[in-house]
Order: sequence, then structure tokens, then C-alpha cells
Amino acid sequence: MDYLSQGVTQALALLLHMDAATLSAITATLVSTAYAMTAAMLLGLPCVASAAGGIPDMLQSGVQGMLYGAAGDDAALSAAILQVLALPDHGTALGTAAQIRARVTHDAAKNTAQMIEIYRKVLQREGTL
Repeated sequence: MDYLSQGVTQALALLLHMDAATLSAITATLVSTAYAMTAAMLLGLPCVASAAGGIPDMLQSGVQGMLYGAAGDDAALSAAILQVLALPDHGTALGTAAQIRARVTHDAAKNTAQMIEIYRKVLQREGTL
């Protein structure tokens, strides 16, 4: 099996596991963007995440998920998970709001158009376009 096939197989397995999950816990200590959290949000899972790196820019705590503070704070992580699990309707609402935000933020056509425009401006500025 080549690396591409192996990667696709692993990604599909992860999505199948995530699809059966009640919530997604993101315990990152340092991250610019959490790909697992993006996948969970796109699937409509409520996310409980550390406030590390770029994660706070990805969701508003209490609206699209729960930020529990510093990574490594196991008590705060446990409390946030229990809070989401104790109120299933609220967890569903968090997941729905997360999915809406993720679909807007990670719109492939929109992001591609923005990247093309950025490159066009750079090339114009450099005089190569």
C-alpha cells in the first residue's frame, strides 16, 4: 500500500470513529490549528478543547464548543467534558453551531479563491503578472 492510500485509509477510519462519538476532546499543548477539531466540527460534534495556540480562534467557548483553559489541566478538562455530557441538548446545540462555523470557515471554493487572489496580488506587486 502506498503512503497516499494508507493516509486515506487512516483518515476514513478516523472519521468513522468520530462519527460514532458523543464529543471530541482536543488536549493539544501547542497547535496553530487543530485538524482533528476541524473534522469534529464539520461532523457536528461538540468540542472540548484546551485554549492552546490557534484553537481559541476556531471556536467561541460556550457557543461552538467549550474551551477549558490551559492544556494539561486535567480537572478543568474533566469538568468541561462532564458539563457537555450532563446537558445533551446543549451539547447538540454546540455541535450544530460548530458545524455551521466550520462549513463557513473551511469552504474549499471560498478559501481557494482567496488564496488565488493573494498570489495574484503578490505577483502583481513583484511585476511578474
